[in-house]
Amino acid sequence: MRLIFTINEPGTFFHFLDSISSWDLHTRSSVKKYYKKKFGLSKKDYEILDKYIQIRRKHSWEKLDSDFYPSRNFKDLKIKLKKRLSKKDYSSLERVMDYFYPNLHKVFNEWKGHLLVRKKGLENQAKRHNLKKLFSEIVGFYESKNYPRKVFVHLVVSPSFHSSGGGANISPEEHITIEPRKLKENNQRDIIHDISIVAHEILHLIEHNANKRKWNQFKKISKKKKLNTEILRESIADTLVPDGDLALKYGLIDKITIFNFNKLRKISQYRKDNPSKYYRKSRQKLSAMIYPLTKKQLEEEKSLFEGNYIKNCISKYLEMRERT
Repeated sequence: MRLIFTINEPGTFFHFLDSISSWDLHTRSSVKKYYKKKFGLSKKDYEILDKYIQIRRKHSWEKLDSDFYPSRNFKDLKIKLKKRLSKKDYSSLERVMDYFYPNLHKVFNEWKGHLLVRKKGLENQAKRHNLKKLFSEIVGFYESKNYPRKVFVHLVVSPSFHSSGGGANISPEEHITIEPRKLKENNQRDIIHDISIVAHEILHLIEHNANKRKWNQFKKISKKKKLNTEILRESIADTLVPDGDLALKYGLIDKITIFNFNKLRKISQYRKDNPSKYYRKSRQKLSAMIYPLTKKQLEEEKSLFEGNYIKNCISKYLEMRERT
C-alpha cells in the first residue's frame, strides 16, 4: 500500500470549523480552546456557527469531509460543494466560510512551515518501518479483500500538545487525515507516534473491506446485545495499533501501556453529562480488557472471525458495562 502525504489549506480550514462548532462529540476541544484564546468567540461567531451546524448535520461524517480534505485549494473545493449541496445550503456555507476565512487563513499560514517539516519526517519514518508488512497482517486479521493500494494522507494543523489524532474516509475515494502531535517541536518520537495513528486509520480502510458476510454478522450480534458497535470495533482496532500488539512488533511503541486503562472506574457517570469523555474512556477501558484476547489471536495466526474471539470480546464488553 502506497501512502501519499499532502498538505491542503481547505483541510485545516474544515478541521478548525468543525471543531469550533462542536457539532459532534468527536470534534476536537483542543482546537476550539486554541481558536478561542487566539481570536475569541463572539455572539455573532456563535450565530454563524449555528448556521454551519445545521448544514453539517445534513451532511455528516464522510460527506463534507470528502469535499474539504482532498481539495487542493478553495476553487477546487467550491466546485465539489456546488455538486453536493442545494443552492440554499451552498450559499449559507459560503457565507460561513467567508466569515471565518481571515482568521483560519492566518492559522494555516502560521503553521504551514511546521506541517511541511512534519510531512518530510512522516515520509522518512514511513519508509523506515515495514508498514507494508504491518498492513498485510491487518488484512489477514480482518479477512479483507479489495482494500486500497494507494491512500492519500492529509496533514492538518493540530495545536494539541498531548496526542495525535486522525480520521478515515471511505468515499468517494479512500483517504485519511492526521493531526500531528507537538507539531512545532518535531521530535522523532512524536513523528513515530503519528505513524502509528496513520496505521490505525489505514486499519479502518482495511476493516471496511473485511469479509462482508462475517462482518455484518458481527455487527448484528453487537446490536442484539445493545452494545455500541463503534466502541467495540475501535477497541479491537486499538489492541492492534496505535497502542497494541502490531504497534509493538513494528517498533511504533516501546512497550504496551494499554493495561493502564484497566484502572479506569465509574465510566457510566459521563454517559449523559460528557458523551465525548464517556466514549473515550469506554474505548480505553475495553481495549485494555480485550488486549490479551487479541494477542492470543495474533499468536495463533487467526482472524478476528475465527474461534470464540468475537464472543469473548462481547463478554468483556458486557462485563465492563456491569462493573463501571
